[in-house]
Amino acid sequence: MNNYQVDVQTSKGLNRSKNRDKYNIKQDEHILSVSLSDGASNRRYSDWGAEIISYSMNTYISENFELLYRENSISRMQRIIAVRIDNLIEQMTKIFSTERSQLGTTLLHISIKADRFIIVNIGDGIILGKKTDQNEILSRPRNGICNNVTDLCSQIELNNRIQVLKGYTKDYHAFFLMTDGWHTRMSSINNIYKFNTLEKDDDSTLISLYKQKKKVKR
Repeated sequence: MNNYQVDVQTSKGLNRSKNRDKYNIKQDEHILSVSLSDGASNRRYSDWGAEIISYSMNTYISENFELLYRENSISRMQRIIAVRIDNLIEQMTKIFSTERSQLGTTLLHISIKADRFIIVNIGDGIILGKKTDQNEILSRPRNGICNNVTDLCSQIELNNRIQVLKGYTKDYHAFFLMTDGWHTRMSSINNIYKFNTLEKDDDSTLISLYKQKKKVKR
């Protein structure tokens, strides 16, 4: 049975009218699946890219969890997921009559089923796992957090840009997904709610997944 509580915190930054990060959460008694995307601010259709990628990949990975987890090769998992994202981007270029670059977005994802998890990271976000009182970085930006170097789902050769991890949840009490606007201003990975600066111009999102204690029957 799924026994996680999900909490979402967002900030729109100092000079923005709204937070442009997109997220999708699916939760039932069997599986919890969360995707978080941060559209590139200088790309025309990045909001749509983030919206569609977060929803579609959340649906795909949650519905194909067993198939993906059974893959013995991480590189094979990377190829399968990368091809799926690449096909979505190609479809969107036709829908919006635009180039791939205009759909730029990152992707953070975690699916948890029973005692297993799958993590996906493309871009400049990070995913933490909490062990007792210490947080551990499970996935960090592969290629920096600046606009001109950050990996995006719309780029070619996505198989070389995607990070995939699978494992067991038994050692973790919580998981945290955060966009670059959040993790670049937090004081440390063990103090994610204390910031070095009051607020940056960047919008930011933190999604927390807390394992709830099982109720003891009397």
